[in-house]
Amino acid sequence: MQGMLVDRGGRIWSPPVLARHYRYRYPADSSLASFAVRERGFIHVRRRASGMQIALRAGKFTQRGLLAAILAQEELPTRILLSVFDGARWTHELFASMVAFTQRAETIAADKPLGPREPWIATRLSLDTLLQPRLASLQPILSLWESSRGRLPEDFDQRIAAAGHQPRTILLRRKPRSKRLLHERVPIGSQMMKPAQWLDLLGRDLEELPDPAYGAWAHRAYTEVMATGRPQLDSVRATTRSSDGATLHMRYDRLIMPWRASRSDLFVGTVSVRRELTIMP
Repeated sequence: MQGMLVDRGGRIWSPPVLARHYRYRYPADSSLASFAVRERGFIHVRRRASGMQIALRAGKFTQRGLLAAILAQEELPTRILLSVFDGARWTHELFASMVAFTQRAETIAADKPLGPREPWIATRLSLDTLLQPRLASLQPILSLWESSRGRLPEDFDQRIAAAGHQPRTILLRRKPRSKRLLHERVPIGSQMMKPAQWLDLLGRDLEELPDPAYGAWAHRAYTEVMATGRPQLDSVRATTRSSDGATLHMRYDRLIMPWRASRSDLFVGTVSVRRELTIMP
């Protein structure tokens, strides 16, 4: 099983995609995954029948890469085999929980733990991840973008509703010569606000969310996708607050897509799939 490779910036790669993208030259007696871990600071994650094996090089991988590897898992395993290369040899440790594994891994990373100081973090996933059963419902939305070549279809609302994503879809408009993103469609299924409050945001700025800092963080991600002109799939861990003052601890995946409807107005849409949600009054 090839598994996945996570680079120092937290980006997820499959070995074939990494091989095509970088075309690394590595010794004939070494696999690409082994070379990437030992020489480039990647983390190699493989599912096993009894749990998961995670290979990394001490002092070479990053905390962001470690967090990305954890966020990318569809289900957290109960047994983790940690394989560590120290520059000379491999050692192996078995952990009975992800918490115990993470505590150990953080001590041998190249940098300090991220800790709770980052309330939001997004890890970019390969679009190939949409082949996972949990995210398969997003594939028709990506296919719609590809078939329309990024032009926003007139029946966008009906397409989103047919795919079952209407409650968790955002569509934002950016007018000419403006950096503001205005709500065209709101995710009335989100726990951040009540449906009527979401609907009141139509035509208003993204940063008018109950947590403006969270809105500003999302704005940066959407703007980057609009600049690249390509869809982006992220795994997100976020702590924010709702309109009634509750704290929301969320894990979700989001597919961000740039759209155009005319020569002047540009749009960006996001469809999210929730993984976990904890509400603290």
